[in-house]
Amino acid sequence: MKKFIDFIDIRKSLTARIFLMTVLILLAAVSATYLFIAWATPLSYRSIATDELSQKADELVKELQNIPFESCEPILNRFSEKNNLEVVVSDDTDETVLISYGTGISYGTGVSSQSVSTSIVAASVMTTEDSGIATARAGVDDSIIEEGIAMSSTDWDRTIKFAGSDRPYKLSLVTDMSEINQTTEAMRRVLPHLILVMFALSLSGAFLYSHFITRPIVRLSRISRKLAALDFTWKCTGTRRDEIGVLERNMDELSGRLASALDELKEANVSLKRDIEREREREQQRSAFFAGASHELKTPVTVLKGQISGMLAGVDIYRDRDKYLARSLAVTGRMEKLVHEMLTIARMEADGGAISRETLNLSELVRGQADMALDLAGLKEQQIFSQLEPDVMISGDPLLLGRVVSNLLANALNHSPEEALVWIRLTMESTGPVLEIENSGCRIPKEALPQLFEPFYRVDVSRSRETGGSGLGLYLVKMILDRHGASCQIANTAAGVAVTVSFLST
Repeated sequence: MKKFIDFIDIRKSLTARIFLMTVLILLAAVSATYLFIAWATPLSYRSIATDELSQKADELVKELQNIPFESCEPILNRFSEKNNLEVVVSDDTDETVLISYGTGISYGTGVSSQSVSTSIVAASVMTTEDSGIATARAGVDDSIIEEGIAMSSTDWDRTIKFAGSDRPYKLSLVTDMSEINQTTEAMRRVLPHLILVMFALSLSGAFLYSHFITRPIVRLSRISRKLAALDFTWKCTGTRRDEIGVLERNMDELSGRLASALDELKEANVSLKRDIEREREREQQRSAFFAGASHELKTPVTVLKGQISGMLAGVDIYRDRDKYLARSLAVTGRMEKLVHEMLTIARMEADGGAISRETLNLSELVRGQADMALDLAGLKEQQIFSQLEPDVMISGDPLLLGRVVSNLLANALNHSPEEALVWIRLTMESTGPVLEIENSGCRIPKEALPQLFEPFYRVDVSRSRETGGSGLGLYLVKMILDRHGASCQIANTAAGVAVTVSFLST
């Protein structure tokens, strides 16, 4: 029902407009054709009849010139009967001397040509009275008799001289044109039926034509609605080669390009969201980092200020200045280390992850850091064992990677008890070099393992401060390894705690 309402709504339906226009055009064309036929048929009939009678008049004159006037009766009767017309013969004084009706000859009595015309009309009326058709003749000059039934013309008048006589005669023809009226009447009677046929043909033809013409346009309209709804799963799949086919192919191409552009836009949007999320996380980390840094610096600064103030005031417990100056120096050292690590982190963040790369021997770098850590291990009578595969080559920044190995070894030694053992292993795996540092005699709570790489996080705050830890060592290690494409995991083992660093092969 809705489709029918849309179809008859001219404002919304192109099919309805084309249908209506086609109906009007077909009706106008058929009506104009009918009117032209109705107007041209009588004219054409008269023109054809005039030409034929003119030719027959010439033929009759040629035949009569070779016979005397007294012998023309059979020829005129035969001619009149054959052509269904009347032949009037007048002398040089316009007096009718002979009239042939096809069934006989009537000889004149010296009447004038006007009187002859009247007598011809009377004769015509008598011969057609039974059929109810009135016949009249207006004259010998170019004219059409009333009702168009009897007609004469000067084109059919001929001058003739019979054989054996020099006297000229005029031969005139009068014909019955009732066929024209009959044709006109037949067309008038058939007009109502013709109107019904015209409407039927116009409606059916317009319906088929409008649907044939608008079908591809309606289909493209449905497709355009899908296109407006960002549905690019359709295809026109048209095989036409005309302008509509070009439009279908262009819409297919447009759909493909829009789909690609939309996919790219979605990917860019997802990437942008990820970037925004990362930036938000970095901002949160940065805020947390500076909050933690402020907290970490506040405590040693307060301690240092209190000690120096006490020594300057000569408070009893601070009179031993050498003792408290040494403590102040230790506090200052921790502050210096914390500031140094903070500056390193700030520089790395400012560089945006860019690092200088060169090919280096990781085996020699680890061995060098292990040798430097021997003095720290000796303070607590700890032992370091190294198992390093020789000539393991990687690409990276030697200063930053040295800082990674140094921090990991320092953590292992500082958080291990006295006489603990530390193992350093460097192997070459299928995925790349693997560095493992394991210390004995300690364990990390399971819930603390995921948070070890967060800035300023400590498993045991009191012990970390006693050992000089800032809480930034592992955070800095992770930053450096991330920029080298390496990963770091910390896990508890049977002996203690193991840190595993996996590098990518170069």
